Amino acid sequence: MSQSVIMCVFLGVMLLLLFGAPSVQSGSCDISHFQACVPAVLHNAVPSRQCCNSLKGQQHCYCSFKGTTTFKKYITPSIEHKFSRVCHIRIPHC
Repeated sequence: MSQSVIMCVFLGVMLLLLFGAPSVQSGSCDISHFQACVPAVLHNAVPSRQCCNSLKGQQHCYCSFKGTTTFKKYITPSIEHKFSRVCHIRIPHC
């Protein structure tokens, strides 16, 4: 896999991780659900409606991904706040 594809996937997961972590899981965490969020992470674009919907639907994955070495460098406070503000999602404390 090319480095850019891997980065995009990681960024998508990162965005997922940024938003909410309810105590009850509602499915498995699949990074492919967050492809719509990659432009917001890599290119500082505004998160799309599809991205926000993905984040809201996968909030339980946030804490699982946030602490990983791969995603830790992408999950910055500014990214967390951008997604929280635009997508109206609370950032969990893990």
